[in-house]
Amino acid sequence: MGMKYAGWICGMGALFGCAALTAYTAKLLAKCMDLDPSLITFSDLAFISFGRNARIATSVLFTLELLAACVALIVLFADSLHLLFPGFFTLTGWKIFCALILIPLNFLPLRLLSFTSIIGIFSCLSSEFQLPTGLTRTE
Repeated sequence: MGMKYAGWICGMGALFGCAALTAYTAKLLAKCMDLDPSLITFSDLAFISFGRNARIATSVLFTLELLAACVALIVLFADSLHLLFPGFFTLTGWKIFCALILIPLNFLPLRLLSFTSIIGIFSCLSSEFQLPTGLTRTE
């Protein structure tokens, strides 16, 4: 949608500019983290660079980002399930249902959650390789 409104020239220019800026900052972060092997997280890097307040601010921002991603995921799942099963729950009911399912998953180790990622892979593949609908066979 952004490319549609920005146009080919401005949109592609902005896309390549953001990609270049991201690559540059990733290289800077890698150089900083290579200097000291004790740096593991971005909060550690912020502490070394700017002090205790930067570590706290970085941790808070990362936590807020993850919280916003969880809320967006719950809303996305609830909207999709409400469209798939319209009479089963209300939209708010679907959000509560999705929250009750997803919140405990936040506390599971990643080694267990990695098995569920296969569901996402099969979902993406099945949406790509659907049979066309509305075709009739003529003899």
